[in-house]
Amino acid sequence: MATIYKRYTKYGDVRYYSSITLNGKRIRKMLGYTRKGAELCLKKLEYDTIFHNTKGKVEKAPTPISNAILAFLRSMEQSGVGKR
Repeated sequence: MATIYKRYTKYGDVRYYSSITLNGKRIRKMLGYTRKGAELCLKKLEYDTIFHNTKGKVEKAPTPISNAILAFLRSMEQSGVGKR
């Protein structure tokens, strides 16, 4: 379940935050400075957390170590650094 709440800064500005609980984990995030904008951000955050992962970002597949080694050796060769 997701909720929106507001907090005031020490200067009196209003900021809207969300609190979402997914699989027993609580996710809190600052959404915006207006209620309408916060509601839009909350919808996007809910979609991202439900269909992707709990951080709201799509995870990239890890690069195999052999590909990383080859990319490193290729960059060393192109930069002109070699054995001395």
